Amino acid sequence: MLTKNILQQLDTLSNNLCLYYARLTDDIYQRLMEKALAAGHQGLKLSHALILPKISTRGSRIIDIAKSQGVSKQAIGQLANDLEKLSYIERLPDTEDKRSKNLALTPSGIQLIKQAAGFMQDVEAELAAATGSDNFRKLQKHSHQLFRAWGLGYPEAGQFTPEVSNQAPLIGHAAALANALDMALQENNSRKGHPRLKRSYWQILQRISADGVRINDLAEVNGISKQAISQLANEIEKAGYLSRIEDPSDKRAKKLVLTPLGEKLIVDTLASTH
Repeated sequence: MLTKNILQQLDTLSNNLCLYYARLTDDIYQRLMEKALAAGHQGLKLSHALILPKISTRGSRIIDIAKSQGVSKQAIGQLANDLEKLSYIERLPDTEDKRSKNLALTPSGIQLIKQAAGFMQDVEAELAAATGSDNFRKLQKHSHQLFRAWGLGYPEAGQFTPEVSNQAPLIGHAAALANALDMALQENNSRKGHPRLKRSYWQILQRISADGVRINDLAEVNGISKQAISQLANEIEKAGYLSRIEDPSDKRAKKLVLTPLGEKLIVDTLASTH
């Protein structure tokens, strides 16, 4: 049973700037992906956004993409395999290191990037309609100010669409800010003894209630599959932050609860956001 203090800290943590930009970025990429799928680009997944915007006209190395996104080289390699099978990217020799390969966009990949750049205008119009034009302009302005203050750069793939990149669409700021804030948070937590955690883990951690939460409920609220949530839960459990207890309302089911180490993670992470 979580204490009232931990529940209050969880609630506060669920409303921090890092998660706001992460959710905004995921929402924009989800909208872009749906438009790309409707335009005939089948097989795309939200996770592919970790790679596609990072590929420049001269090609990009897996290790550099992994480092910039704060994820493992293996994870980026698997996503690259997916995109290669879909014919959106190809691997070319690295002229500076003959043992390595560069990821480069194929003609189909470039077409996808160009179409996605056009979709951005539609997505921004949708967001402006949902939030109100004045609020959306304020979000753009403040995001741009933060972006410049942190010395961040636009996605490499923007070189394929300079006419759109010059307009500084919100996704360019939001994605960079979400990643920069997440990396800073991970670094602070690492200094406090916690290993680097995937941003996706917070889809579970931020939603743990006083008496635990079921995987089915997490899958529904996050809009992703039960299998995907279960895999995330397994990883977090192995790290020692979660455990499973019997669901009193269904003896066949289990609930996820925070361990003492998980509670410490919440406390430390909240301190890191200040």
